[in-house]
Amino acid sequence: MRHTGAVGAIPTNHFFPVFNLGYTHESGQWSENAGRVSAVTQQEEVVLPAYLPDTPACRQALAQQYDHIAHNDRIVGKLIEQLQADGLAEETAIFIWSDHGEGLPRRKSWAYFAGSHVPLIINAPGLAPGIEKGVASLIDLGPTVLSMLGMDVPLHMQGRPLLDTSLHPCPNREVVFAHRDRIGESYDRIRSAFDQRFTYVRNSFPHHGRGPLQAYRHRHPIFRELYRLERLGRLSADQRWLFAQSRPVEELYDRENDPDELRNLAADTDYQEVLLKLRAAVTNWEQELGWNAEMDEAQMVRSWYPDNKQPETATPIAAAISPAHDGTDHIEGDLIEAPCPLRLIIQSATQGASVEIALDNAPWILCQSPLRFSKAPINCEHGPFAMATQQVRSAHGPFKSVNN
Repeated sequence: MRHTGAVGAIPTNHFFPVFNLGYTHESGQWSENAGRVSAVTQQEEVVLPAYLPDTPACRQALAQQYDHIAHNDRIVGKLIEQLQADGLAEETAIFIWSDHGEGLPRRKSWAYFAGSHVPLIINAPGLAPGIEKGVASLIDLGPTVLSMLGMDVPLHMQGRPLLDTSLHPCPNREVVFAHRDRIGESYDRIRSAFDQRFTYVRNSFPHHGRGPLQAYRHRHPIFRELYRLERLGRLSADQRWLFAQSRPVEELYDRENDPDELRNLAADTDYQEVLLKLRAAVTNWEQELGWNAEMDEAQMVRSWYPDNKQPETATPIAAAISPAHDGTDHIEGDLIEAPCPLRLIIQSATQGASVEIALDNAPWILCQSPLRFSKAPINCEHGPFAMATQQVRSAHGPFKSVNN
């Protein structure tokens, strides 16, 4: 849910809410959004990376971002205070993270470390305080929650737990990955790998420049400042990265000595061992995922929607198990009578399809296992159980009646 800053009572039963604090979206740096929150950051205190021009416009945009970060922190504080007031703080795990790097040119949507590095804070009852300096990926959050609850991680999940069931840190990853493909109205293909010190970047389209068209991003005041100063010939060599006409096939950066990732070491013989290691890691990662990276988007869409039509799942089928039905026959006909208690099995023959059932105005129910009815679920004129007004829907097709 998008959080507005207002905090209401938190339910005392089990809950799993996600609050999206939108103040730190990159649009918060635009001039029209100045003044939304208290201005506490002084422009002269702002430190800009070497690849962005040090001008009042850039300083103002980044100062606004820091003000919005401080505002988000205050909202988090209110949420924690509400947990404490409701007596839930000692039995609630809290995760705080961001979805991508800072909303700045060469960060958000770029496959460098600065575009992928996010904060991650976990607070849970029984979790010892400390700082883990290893690398982790946001795809590890789901498995971490399952592990903390003592549940098995499904095989199809790519992430790994950061904490075990006893809340002890799990072994760190050696490498994490990032990628960039479609970005707004433009297409790109970049793969990256990061260990605790080095960044490796593979550009599949080295003949493309670094600044593909992204009309939305050009509303950013720092983007506009880059273009303004480029026209005037006032950008330094490090600040002209956006206007390069080509890219190297491979990039390698030592973040320990080059935190802005500006000195490409891919051709440096002293770093060939690191280059080969991370190159192989990216290649193995792509092969493991089985991406159709070489397939163009139009061909990909045709494989999903033959003849430009969205595929429909097979019509769901149902079987009833009751004193009058043994489940060996599919439900057919307009109306089916079955005395309760009754179990109803509903499924679609389409592999991977999910099926839901709605009874009159009741909420949709996901049919994960046989549904049990102790009494007629709807007002039936023709018997204790009728299918006429019940429908199921599939995640990959339109609504269909059970007994179509």
